[in-house]
Amino acid sequence: LIDIICSMHTPQDEESKRLPFEEAASGAVALETLLPAAMQLYHAGQLTLPQLFRAMALNPANRLGLASGRITAGAPADLILFDPDAPFILHRFNLNSKSKNTPFDGAKMQGKVLGTWVGGSRVYGEEVMDWIITAIAANILGSIPFGLVMAKLFGLGDIREIGSGNIGATNVLRTGNKPAAFLTLVLDAGKGAIAVLIARALFGEGAAGFAGLFAVLGHLFPLFLKFKGGKGVATFLGTLLALSFPAGLAACATWLMMAVFFRISSLSAIMAALLAPVFTFYFYHMHGAILVAVLSAVVIAKHHANIKRMLKGEEPKIGKK
Repeated sequence: LIDIICSMHTPQDEESKRLPFEEAASGAVALETLLPAAMQLYHAGQLTLPQLFRAMALNPANRLGLASGRITAGAPADLILFDPDAPFILHRFNLNSKSKNTPFDGAKMQGKVLGTWVGGSRVYGEEVMDWIITAIAANILGSIPFGLVMAKLFGLGDIREIGSGNIGATNVLRTGNKPAAFLTLVLDAGKGAIAVLIARALFGEGAAGFAGLFAVLGHLFPLFLKFKGGKGVATFLGTLLALSFPAGLAACATWLMMAVFFRISSLSAIMAALLAPVFTFYFYHMHGAILVAVLSAVVIAKHHANIKRMLKGEEPKIGKK
C-alpha cells in the first residue's frame, strides 16, 4: 500500500540527474515533474485518483500536522487544476526550474497541470497571451508564399498563371525548374516545422500543436495573397514531422509510395492526409491525432477540384503541365 508520495530535492550533479529514472539517485525528480510521474501509477491501474490525491496531499499534510491537503470551509485555497489524460512530451528546457536536469527529458507523459492557486491567487498557468502570440506569429509565417517567391527569384513569372495556378511545389515543378520546386517544397515544409518547434520551446507542447494549426491555415489562406493560398500539403507534412517525427516520416513515406506507383501528386497527398491521424495516434497521442485529423480534413477539402478531375481521369501526373 502506497501511503505517501513525495519529491526529494537532495542536490545531485548533472550526470546523476540525467540518468534514466530507474538509475537516477534520490533528489533527481523535480517538484515540477512529480504529478505526471505519479500519474503513471494511475494510468497503470495501480492507484485510483482519490488514492493518488491522498498519497500526495492529504496524508503528507496529516503526517506533518498541517491543516492543508483538503478542501473544507475555512481552509487555504491552495488548488491545482489539471487534466489527468492530457499528454505531453517533457522537454527539460521548458521546465520553470533554473535547473534543467531531469531523468524524464524527452519522456511521453500524461497528467498536465493547467493552473495553480496559492491562497486563492493564481501563481501558475498557461497565459492566453502566449496562445494569441503563437497564433499570430504562426499564421504570418505560414502565409509566406514561397512558391511565388521562388518563381520570381528564378525568373519563372507568376506561378499563379501557370499550370493549376497553385502556389505549391508541384505547380512550380510544372515550369520544369526542379531547383525552384525543391526549394519551394523545403521552405513550405520548413515554415510549418519551425512554427511548431519555436512554439514548443517557448510555450510548451500544447502551443506547439496550436502553432502547427495556424501555420497550415496561413498557407491555405495567406494574409499576403487575399486569403487565396495553396493546398497546404508540404506545410502540413512539415508540421507533422515537427510534432511527431515518426508520424511525419510515415506520412511522407505514404506520399512517396503513392507518387511512385501512381505519379499523381494530389492522390498521394490525399492518402497521406487520410492516414496521418492514424500515424499520429500510434506514434504521438490522441489529442495530437484529433488536431491532425482536423488539418487532414481541411487539406483534403482543398483538393476538391483534384478529386473531380481524378474521377474523370483528367488529373495531370507529376511533372506534366
